[in-house]
Amino acid sequence: MQDSPLSADAKAGRPLLSLSALTPDELEFVAGLAWEFGRDPGRFAGLLAGARVGLLFTAPSTRTRTSFWSAATTLGCHTIHFGPGDIQVSTGETWFDTGSVFATYLDAVVARTNGPQA
Repeated sequence: MQDSPLSADAKAGRPLLSLSALTPDELEFVAGLAWEFGRDPGRFAGLLAGARVGLLFTAPSTRTRTSFWSAATTLGCHTIHFGPGDIQVSTGETWFDTGSVFATYLDAVVARTNGPQA
């Protein structure tokens, strides 16, 4: 694996909400890692062993859900899936509350939403 050009705040867990948040060097590095992962996933096996990752989908997506789960599993992560019926914002729980719980108990959240309002 190549040396990381990621900034200190990125390494410290800066939320990545859009690829536009990355510098050109960071984007090139992440794309390179993705390419390497696709070519030889076994090289990355267990790299994040024990990490807890939430997979959040506000709309059904078979391909994306499967690929996220597969990558997280290859990396050694424990995953939990959240679909539209699992998030309780319609019953009065706010997205802020949900985010606080995620931040407390999960190491990462991978989300596929229909936009910022989701």
